[in-house]
Amino acid sequence: LWHHSREECMRVFKHPDFVTSVAFHPRDDRIFITGSLDCRLRLWSIADKSVRAWNELPTNNFITAVAFNSSGKLTLAGTSTG
Repeated sequence: LWHHSREECMRVFKHPDFVTSVAFHPRDDRIFITGSLDCRLRLWSIADKSVRAWNELPTNNFITAVAFNSSGKLTLAGTSTG
């Protein structure tokens, strides 16, 4: 996690595979989601430095895009298989 006003990294959120997409919550900038080549969508808490929730897609459904809806109540994921 980087901030434009700092030269150093603020925090690292480790994943077991490449992260392909990131989206911040539209109403709470302390929360973000990541999509990864391990087929998992993760909801992260910056304050807690941990995963709050996750969902794993079937094998070979590599996540290529993630987003929140405008209210932040739903997450969306695009995959390599459509």
